Amino acid sequence: MGRTRSLDDGAPGAAGDASVSDAGRRDVSRDTRQPEVRAPEMGRIGSLDDGAPGAAGDASVGPGGGFATATIFVTSSQYSGSAVGGLAGADASCRAAALAGGLANASHYVALMSDSATNAVDRFSVSGDIRLTDGALVAASSADLWSTGVMVRVNRTETGVYVGMHLAWTGTQPSGVGHGMAPGDFCQDWTSDSGGVETGRTDRSDDGWVAIYFPEGPCNACSNPGGIYCIGPR
Repeated sequence: MGRTRSLDDGAPGAAGDASVSDAGRRDVSRDTRQPEVRAPEMGRIGSLDDGAPGAAGDASVGPGGGFATATIFVTSSQYSGSAVGGLAGADASCRAAALAGGLANASHYVALMSDSATNAVDRFSVSGDIRLTDGALVAASSADLWSTGVMVRVNRTETGVYVGMHLAWTGTQPSGVGHGMAPGDFCQDWTSDSGGVETGRTDRSDDGWVAIYFPEGPCNACSNPGGIYCIGPR
């Protein structure tokens, strides 16, 4: 029988919490994939014509697009893996939350998540500072976000409300590359409550902010509730 790992390191202890067997894990510590292996998603690119920060109003925004400065938050709502609805569903949840929170450029927010075809690092870029909804500095740029991590915990919602320890679905290594290879490593690309996935925690400011299990196999049960990290132009 395979050894199991539980979520008693801080994940919610509701009765639905599940553990994932080591027998089902793949050793990803030797994963040498580079972000450019995956092409950025197409078809959900917006523009800065609505006044979002950017050069000359014609820079692209959204998956693969660039922001001058950005706001990041964790959604106040939580979802099981199946309720995320793929990356498109996660983006829609981010935009709805940003709108409800009264944030500027709400229609350009994207989820900080990876799936089997897309790395989080390829979904957005920010040349300037990234801040929480309360104004606290998180990173000097997206390059710093993925190379040196966060300066503070990402523990504010779309309305600026503080949260303690929440899980946040990411499917992502600290470098921004997806933590896994197959759809099954990402809750069937965020459409299923079966399997396990890499997850961040809002009470962490080390690599655990985005990846609490790395470099071991992703093992937070997809049936658990988790929020979504959202980022968009300020």
